[in-house]
Amino acid sequence: MPWWKTPNPFERPGEAGAHRRRIFPAIRLRLMVIVVVAIVPALGFILSNVLTAENQVIKESQDSTRVLVRSATDNVDRVVESTEGLMVALARTTEVKEGLANQCGPFFAELLSQYPFYANIGLADNNGHVVCAAQAGKEGVDVSKEPFFTSAISNRALSLGDYRASQLTGLATLTLGYPVMTSKGALRSVIFIELNLANLSQVVSQLALSRGSELIMFDRNGRILVRRPGFQQWVGMPMRYTPLVQTILAATSSDDTVEAAGADDVMRDFVFRQIGSNFGGGAYLAIGTPRDELLAEVQINLNQNLIVLSALAIVALALAWFIGDRLIVRQVNADEAVLMAISDGMFVVDRRGRISLINRSFTDLLGLDFGDVAGRPWTEVISVVDSSGTTVPSEKLPVTYAILTGKAAASSLANEFYCVRRDHGNFPVVFAASPIVVGLERTGTIVVFRDVTREKEVDKAKTEFVSLASHQLRTPLSTINWYTEMLLDGDAGPVGEEQKKYLEEIYRGSQRMVKLVNTLLNISRLELGTFIVEPEPMNVIDLARSVLKDFAPQISEKKLEVVERFAKDTPILDADPKLFRIIVQNLLSNAVKYTDVGGKIVLSIAVDNDPDRNRLHRRSLFLSVTDNGFGIPKDQQNGIFGKLYRADNAKEHDPDGTGLGLYIVKNILTQVGGVIWFESEEGRGTTFSVLLPIEGMTKRAGAKSLV
Repeated sequence: MPWWKTPNPFERPGEAGAHRRRIFPAIRLRLMVIVVVAIVPALGFILSNVLTAENQVIKESQDSTRVLVRSATDNVDRVVESTEGLMVALARTTEVKEGLANQCGPFFAELLSQYPFYANIGLADNNGHVVCAAQAGKEGVDVSKEPFFTSAISNRALSLGDYRASQLTGLATLTLGYPVMTSKGALRSVIFIELNLANLSQVVSQLALSRGSELIMFDRNGRILVRRPGFQQWVGMPMRYTPLVQTILAATSSDDTVEAAGADDVMRDFVFRQIGSNFGGGAYLAIGTPRDELLAEVQINLNQNLIVLSALAIVALALAWFIGDRLIVRQVNADEAVLMAISDGMFVVDRRGRISLINRSFTDLLGLDFGDVAGRPWTEVISVVDSSGTTVPSEKLPVTYAILTGKAAASSLANEFYCVRRDHGNFPVVFAASPIVVGLERTGTIVVFRDVTREKEVDKAKTEFVSLASHQLRTPLSTINWYTEMLLDGDAGPVGEEQKKYLEEIYRGSQRMVKLVNTLLNISRLELGTFIVEPEPMNVIDLARSVLKDFAPQISEKKLEVVERFAKDTPILDADPKLFRIIVQNLLSNAVKYTDVGGKIVLSIAVDNDPDRNRLHRRSLFLSVTDNGFGIPKDQQNGIFGKLYRADNAKEHDPDGTGLGLYIVKNILTQVGGVIWFESEEGRGTTFSVLLPIEGMTKRAGAKSLV
């Protein structure tokens, strides 16, 4: 059905659909979500600043700790280096060179009394047996397997041993070994000095460690040599398989950082460095600072910022709830109540044609609840049939047109649409569909439909009355015409000139009345659907030329130029000649009447072979009438196909017009599957265009033909 140019009879300002069981979230919740989303960047900014501050604090801590580590290792290295100097000097003495126990023992004892920092000084032969030592009574002890001895022999240089509880003194010590060579370069013996770890702990005890920090020094086997705090408790404890020691021993750099648990299992950020890297290493020193202590101030600032942000969020959420309730939700509820009270059925579909909202009248008219239709395609929910009970394809309904094109569309009483209720009863209906546009985005389509049973009954009664009245008027009008013709022909005696003028005026008036009665009869037959369609093969070009001949006197009188543009490939059309003639007559009649003297009229007939672009979406016969006449005022174009409608400038130029011609043409085309539209500009002319299916008109039985 051609509905896309029909004015929307139910369009009201602000019309919208609503249903209390809607599937959309609450507006207040949406506002609160917006507030939360707005807070997220602020939270992100705070967390970003915290992360930056944490990284800065950690870096500064690592830098300061690295200074402490280097200071501590430098102190230990100086102890080792001074010990190495002492051992080099001892290697040159006669007591050491000769290696006599009765001489070197007292010598070392005297020396130890001068260097109380050490736990013991001794000499072992090249087989690893202690020859003499400051601590007497330990001669003959085998140290051949001690790391300091094996390393000094293999490297022929100062060596650093491992933690040991000295066999000679019983103290926790770290032993250094130094080879004594002959003049020919052969190994003679090994001097060893045992560093008292308690004294070594004092070397690093002067460092100012922060609260909770830990200093650990361990040998290559992971045994603790020095720990602060708690030297006595931790010295000699094994840490070989702890993540801290494993990471440090595996490190490729002698100076690096690691986050790990310390000896007391507290997580710290450690900075470590190898001791004695100049003489082969063998020990490591690490200082760790608890991350919690490091970041305490940052955490306090974070907590303060979060408290402030939370307070602001609570206030904003409360405002969102208040605003949503007072300024939006209440207004929406009020609007919703109004919409729910509308007597017309209403539903909303999304861009995919699925129902999202309905109103109460929808349920009353169709017998369907929201739960029956929510989220379903409207084509599955609403069934439409024509007057014969045949299902109307969805593409012929204004709903589909509005969804596909985004343009408003409506049907009319002439479309003969009937909605099927849940109980299978039918009621006549008209549709009006309009797109829903939010900003620049089309979000869906709102559809209003009305039960027009009462309107149909009134319209039918009116049409039947017009038909009856027209029939009753035809008989006296025929009598008036007959007797007027007899009087003009002199059948009742001679007629004077003055009398003849009056009789001719009576005759012309009665002819106009006959024409008006015939027009009213045609309208009643069109609206009642009782007219006959009797298609037959016809040459549309010949018929158009025949209609042109009928208007030849008027065309000649106004000196109009008529241009025929008839395509040579125009086929024979299977159509009702009477109906086609009425269409062409009305369009040409308007062109002739509303074109000034000397104007131009173009009559075109062709085949439209582009179904994708034309308004019928199928191969069609195209007919158009173009004039350069008065045109139609833009603000009056919407009603041009209405019954008894005439534009203001048309009334001025032809007061006797009825305003029914285009209404008849539109109804004929609607009921035979065609379409008509126009383009007009006031003062420049008008073009009326018609499309008819190339297959022609479908035969239709009825009571009367159009006249």
